[in-house]
Amino acid sequence: ASGTLAVNGNLILKSDASNGTATVIDNGTLAVSGTTSVEQYLSSARNWYISSPLSSATAPTGYTYFQYNEPGDNTGYSGSATAYWKSVSVGDGLSIGRGYLAQLASGTSTLTFTGGSLNTGDKTLSLTRTAGKDKEGFNLVGNPYPSYLNIADLVSNTDIVSSYWYRSKTTSYIFDTYNITSSVYTSNSGMAVTANIPPMQAFWLRVASGKSAASVVLKNANRGQQDNSNNKFRAPATNSSTQQLLRLQVSNGTNSDEAVVYFNPNASDGYDTYDSEKMSNNNVAIPEIYTMAGNENLVINGLNAIGTDKELALGFTTGETNTFTIKATEISNFDADTRIILKDKLLNTEQELTSDTNYSFSSDPVSTASRFSIVFKSASAINGITDNADNKLALNVFRDINGHITITRSDVIGEGIVTVCNVFGQKLTECSTTGTTTVVNHSFLPGVYMVTMNVSGRVATKKIILN
Repeated sequence: ASGTLAVNGNLILKSDASNGTATVIDNGTLAVSGTTSVEQYLSSARNWYISSPLSSATAPTGYTYFQYNEPGDNTGYSGSATAYWKSVSVGDGLSIGRGYLAQLASGTSTLTFTGGSLNTGDKTLSLTRTAGKDKEGFNLVGNPYPSYLNIADLVSNTDIVSSYWYRSKTTSYIFDTYNITSSVYTSNSGMAVTANIPPMQAFWLRVASGKSAASVVLKNANRGQQDNSNNKFRAPATNSSTQQLLRLQVSNGTNSDEAVVYFNPNASDGYDTYDSEKMSNNNVAIPEIYTMAGNENLVINGLNAIGTDKELALGFTTGETNTFTIKATEISNFDADTRIILKDKLLNTEQELTSDTNYSFSSDPVSTASRFSIVFKSASAINGITDNADNKLALNVFRDINGHITITRSDVIGEGIVTVCNVFGQKLTECSTTGTTTVVNHSFLPGVYMVTMNVSGRVATKKIILN
């Protein structure tokens, strides 16, 4: 609305499965003589994380509600409530800018907010951080406007962490994370997120370490319309970032989890605003991975530059015995000669991560940051030994139909030795050459290997990738 808009009667902002949710940005005066209502269509029976767009709305009938108390000081609770999740009764007032959990028991539904007028103007939220609590410093807040809200300017608020978190559901409830500084996000839900929060969407902010409280101002000037046709109440968007980015996924075949590593020249390798902390699902059926900066477990890790042989610990947690896979679901904007290696230090194996490979392993219940690591290497670092151009052998290295590494050469000047090493230069096996064709009788796991032939001082090294 621009200028003055007078509604003689009731105003209803509609929402449905086909058209999405109506939005309003008031650049002037909006006057409604009747009742103002705002709808939000809910597509399935589950927990929905909502916030009210009206000045004095109450909790509508048909749902079970909770609010999150960061201090964990809720007492005298019963039923599904806890020290952290406090029951909200139908008809209770909903605070502006606070997030709520609304449980829909079955089917689909349209939640309708009524009470007061559409929220407008800047809104100040007071957040807390209480030492020793389960999710220390995490506060469930919400978009208070009947429009999209861009929160990119919160990057300048040093009282809070420069990230936000969505709670969503696939087969289980999971978290997606957005780093405000870099615009990098996870996509555990299969959906992307942006700096634009949809109307009526609740999300998590965290008070920074060393602070006991924070004040956050959500600005009316940052309101806007839909930034992407699929960005509606936890729906897909796109990321046009050109940063070098590695998106890792661990899965047990049913549930999965993500960790993101990216490189930005403005980031440090220590903990800073380019990093986002891991918010654990605390579900034994969901495996989790993360990286680290100091003592912080990170779901998004912004690093300065790849450098030479940069190695990064990859944390892994599972609450059950199972078989798992780790794979790279996105490898973006890396130089052509960069190789990304996953090390399993328990089994002493390495595997190059590409878009079409994954690493399978088994594990008992564990939480460890010492088993796995990710190594970023240039091709020159991987090759290690450089052929002597004036005195090298002409080799062809391949995997034969029996799965063995096989080396052929056209000029037989004598016999020598074949050595196979992993990408870190560790010798795995060696054998004598056998004329024009040499078969290495050794079993290799999927990964990257360097095959070196030395015949009377003439040396050549070739790389082979076994899938």
